[in-house]
Formats: sequence, structure tokens, C-alpha cells
Amino acid sequence: MLGVVRRRARARRGVRTPSTRAGWLCIVYLAVVGSVVTFLLYFWLLRHWDATRCGLISVLTPILAVALGSIVRDEPVTAHLVAGSALVLTGVFLAMRPGAPLLRLAAREQQRVEEELEGGVGLGAVLPRAIPTKPRAPCRS
Repeated sequence: MLGVVRRRARARRGVRTPSTRAGWLCIVYLAVVGSVVTFLLYFWLLRHWDATRCGLISVLTPILAVALGSIVRDEPVTAHLVAGSALVLTGVFLAMRPGAPLLRLAAREQQRVEEELEGGVGLGAVLPRAIPTKPRAPCRS
């Protein structure tokens, strides 16, 4: 399979594939850890946290990348990076603190949906009205 990928990549100009085993291991690592493991952890978190808190995690990713770049690759950390990171962390702290308006609103909405589902109202009342309830006729070309 890697041979097919290399041939197709060479057919296009400007695209180069790794020529060493270490290069391919880096790509596999990025695919597995950077995608698969990350999504599994995110879905695990969704079971234990509400979606509002999980959404705030995406804001922390650039800060983690800057920190790892500084630790692993000795990349410079400027005053602008530190100030920006401090602003992001402050925003996340304010949004996730107990009693934050965003979390109260999310908790109220979650409680409303759970009550409607328990009351036998059905999903039709819970889903947004923009979602069609009747199947559409197939498109004909």
C-alpha cells in the first residue's frame, strides 16, 4: 500500500513522501495518536463532562502545542505567546468555573430535554424544527 501512495505522490509535482523508516513512523504516529487516540479520548470525555466543557478543550490545543514545541524542540517562547496563552487560560477558567452563565444555560437545556424525553413527548419535540420529519422524495437527474 505504501508503494501505491509513493507512486501517486511522485506523479504529482511538489509532493514528496518520506524516504526513511523514521519518516513513515512519524506519519503513522501522527495518524494514530493525533487522530484516533484524540477522538477516543474526546468521546470518553463526552460521557463524563457536558458538551460545553468538552468544547472548551479545543481552545487549549494551541497552548499545548506551543508548550510541547518549547520543551521538545527548544522553540522560543515570546512575550506575545505567554500573554495570549494567559488570556485563553483566563477565558477557559471563567467559562468553566462553577456557576458560570454558559454552564448554567447548558445545564438548564439538558434538564429540559431529559424531562421531555421522560415525559413521553418523543424526539420529534426535542429535535430542532429545521430537521424534516418526513423523508424527502429521491432526487431525479
